[in-house]
Amino acid sequence: MKKTIFAIFMLASFSILTSCGGSTKDKKNDEEKKDSVVAEKKEIVKDYKYFEAISKELKLEGLELSSANKYSDSSSKSFSYGFYIKDTKEKGADKIIIKAGSVARLGNKSDVVTASLDDFKKVQTSAYKDNKGVTVSDFKEWKKDENVFYYFTIKGISDQMGGQKNYNQLFARYIFGDVYLDIIVNVYDNKAELTKAEQILTKAMEYIVK
Repeated sequence: MKKTIFAIFMLASFSILTSCGGSTKDKKNDEEKKDSVVAEKKEIVKDYKYFEAISKELKLEGLELSSANKYSDSSSKSFSYGFYIKDTKEKGADKIIIKAGSVARLGNKSDVVTASLDDFKKVQTSAYKDNKGVTVSDFKEWKKDENVFYYFTIKGISDQMGGQKNYNQLFARYIFGDVYLDIIVNVYDNKAELTKAEQILTKAMEYIVK
């Protein structure tokens, strides 16, 4: 009888120990899961470094890009990354450039930081008014959540340092905190439709604010 009682006691003790051990393990797993969730919810800081990192690794669906030129200066918080577009006639554009700078370092912020599409249009129209043969048109706004781009079409551009002459361009500007970021899509065939080029620009804007 005593042996039976002792056996029952030992079995009960073992069950309690096992139960406690399982509870500790589960608690540890729960804590690890909570830490993982907190890490996933950690907000990404979208600053100069962030935008430079995604710009120099530009990837747009349906396009094959190759590096054309690059510039980066962390001291002035500015960069420029250019990419050639393969199969230009089929894709409708030749080159895409993403460049950025610091709002705080601007001499005249009103030329860059504009409060509305109308203000953006006034600034850009004034900037090109003395450029003979160059015309600006089709000023538009593209918006996703709180992110706003203003963009427009420039026709009749010629590179100052030689290169391409009398070509067309789509130019978009985006402001986020201290970063002002420009996206440029060049179309060297000045008789080509700009519909596909605008689609490329839209993809780039979506990429920047993803």
